[in-house]
Amino acid sequence: MVGMGPGSWRAFALLSLALGALAGCVGRQKLTRHVTAGVQLDESGVRGGEVSTSGEVRGVGLSFRVHAEELERAEPELPGFVRRRIGGGADVGLRVSLFGIASNDARLERWFDVGVDAAVGGGLVKPSRIESVGRAWIGAWAVFGILPGNPYVSLVLDVRRIANGGWDDATMYTIGLAYSSRRFDEFNLRD
Repeated sequence: MVGMGPGSWRAFALLSLALGALAGCVGRQKLTRHVTAGVQLDESGVRGGEVSTSGEVRGVGLSFRVHAEELERAEPELPGFVRRRIGGGADVGLRVSLFGIASNDARLERWFDVGVDAAVGGGLVKPSRIESVGRAWIGAWAVFGILPGNPYVSLVLDVRRIANGGWDDATMYTIGLAYSSRRFDEFNLRD
């Protein structure tokens, strides 16, 4: 279980800003955007769904996702009993693309891209009364361009380990379709 105090949020914001600065802010910049709708799966089947958006500059960026999913909690006072409830919430994360950082053009990553991401968030769970839940996760993703053109449709595969405060941790797999785009822009300090 992971708790997110005020200091953790500040550290996350500072880390995001520092990594954005490292990505560079002048010259020719590679911009990537994905808007994705996906189905969440675990070892027992469909667990929920999510809609996300992300943006990267030179392979480093931020993501935002809203989700609804089934949460589980083993009840120690009732051996063998697992409580299941539906919860929903939102996550904000940091995203890093291997090919976005490593290459200066988008020829390869237009058709195939991989990377890692991490996020924090929270939401609400509806058991007998509404309760809040905090969460943090780390994972890896792959994007496969399906159709030619720009913008284009892509297949998104994602795996992440989620720590849900007060509920059982989970390994989640997501498969979805994204509306993706890549472009180059010139930035300078006078803009």
